[in-house]
Amino acid sequence: MSSSHIPRLAKKLYWVLGGVASVFIFLIWFVPIFVEDQMEVISLHHWLETESQRYANSVESGEEIAYPNPLEFEIYWQNKPKPNWLDAFSSPGFYEMEEFDNDRHFVVAQMPGRDELYYIVFKDEADDYLDEYEDKLQVFITLAVLILLFTVIVLSVYLARYFARPLERMAAKVKYMEPQQPDFQVDTTFYEIASIEKTMLACKQRINNYFEREQDFSRFSSHEIRTPLMVMQGSAQLLEKVPNQSPLQLKAIQRILTACDDVSLLTDTFLLLGKETIEAQFFEDIVLASVLYEQIDVVTRVLQGERPECNIQINSDSVVRAPRSFLVIAFRNIIKNALSYAHSKVQITLDSHRLVVENDFEQSECQKGYGYGLVILERIGAKLEWSLTIEQLPAGYRVSITFPD
Repeated sequence: MSSSHIPRLAKKLYWVLGGVASVFIFLIWFVPIFVEDQMEVISLHHWLETESQRYANSVESGEEIAYPNPLEFEIYWQNKPKPNWLDAFSSPGFYEMEEFDNDRHFVVAQMPGRDELYYIVFKDEADDYLDEYEDKLQVFITLAVLILLFTVIVLSVYLARYFARPLERMAAKVKYMEPQQPDFQVDTTFYEIASIEKTMLACKQRINNYFEREQDFSRFSSHEIRTPLMVMQGSAQLLEKVPNQSPLQLKAIQRILTACDDVSLLTDTFLLLGKETIEAQFFEDIVLASVLYEQIDVVTRVLQGERPECNIQINSDSVVRAPRSFLVIAFRNIIKNALSYAHSKVQITLDSHRLVVENDFEQSECQKGYGYGLVILERIGAKLEWSLTIEQLPAGYRVSITFPD
């Protein structure tokens, strides 16, 4: 994932805190209004119940009938003329009905000792005595919510920046993790972030130590290994000039010279593989076919005894830009392993920027000759972006290297 698509922590904090604050503010706005509306309903129902009970008690006692307050209520009976909309309510209880912009509150009750209902209804707008209070309450709640909203926004921005700033400073210190950069200071005030920065600093110091040891190793290898190698090679060349030597002595001298060349080649390869980037001076344009024939000759001289048939097919004069030691190591390793383990034949094909080596494999009790191993070959391929493929066939193996154009 590219850095441009990774969400920022500060924005995440803005959204989380803003979302929580929005829910909180909505509850602050909604709950008082809901409670006030319920309190109004309770108040109206209580008033209706009081008037209805007072009327019912007076009818039942036979005393002077106490009709509901005519300034606030209207009373109707089931078997007498009444508004048509009351016909829909035939069960005792408290009711609320929306009619245009007005809410009607009324109670339906049973006449004492009779199978008849009566209705007590608030007169038009008589049940709106709390509207003014509601308007004031809503204005107050709206202002309080706006003030709270502004406060929460400011607080959210402050908290997001307060928590994100130490993380941003820690992220800025990542660039100092490279070995050539100076050590950074652990200056955060938060314990958790300080622990992370201390771990980063310890890792940086370990990386510096590894880097210094790698540089020392490369420098020492370049000098301390090459010096005795040159002595051995020069001594072997002097021994070649001694007259009247037996064939066995000359063969031993030749093997010493070959081993010196191998060690020198391996040293160059390992030193280049250990570099983070390979300088342009180590690259050259190399004809693959020439290196292939050269390494086939080297390998056939090294291997002793009966060798399998080697069929070579060159289909193009491909040129690859790479360090020469890498190509030599790769070709020598593949050819040596193919010839060492082949039962009767080896097929080597070089097409455009692709080398394919196949053999009919026969498991032997011991390995003939020696090889540099697939690990080094894979490291070389990864370094130069070569594609290495190893396939087990029904009767052998196929190894192929595809070079970039």
